Amino acid sequence: PYIQDKVGINSVVVRNPQFLQWIKEAAADGCMEVQSLDTETLLKSQVIINHKKRRPATFMKWDQWLGRKIPQYDVDLKDDSFLKSTISYIHTLMQIFIGKYKSLWFMIPFLKQKPPVE
Repeated sequence: PYIQDKVGINSVVVRNPQFLQWIKEAAADGCMEVQSLDTETLLKSQVIINHKKRRPATFMKWDQWLGRKIPQYDVDLKDDSFLKSTISYIHTLMQIFIGKYKSLWFMIPFLKQKPPVE
C-alpha cells in the first residue's frame, strides 16, 4: 500500500511495552504518525532483507583484504551471493567517495540506479 510513497515509510516492530508507550506518546504529541500494519504486508515489504543480512559477510571480507579493521562477531557470517554483494560493496564505496566531494554530486542520479539483487 505504500509503494507510491515519496517521503519514506519506516516499519517498526515493538516488543517492549515501554517502547510501545513512548511511541504512542510521540504520536499523541504529533511527533510522528503511527499506523498498524498486518504481518503479511510487513513481510512482503521486506523482500530485500535476506540480501541485506548476508552482504555484511562479503563487505567485511573486502574490508579485511583492504587492510581495514573489522568487527569480530560470535557468529559465522555467510554470503551465498558473493558476486552480487561485491557489486553492492563497490556501489557503496562509490556513494561514499562521491558524497565527500561536492563537485562530484552531479553523479548522484547515476548512483540511484541500484545494482541488481536477488
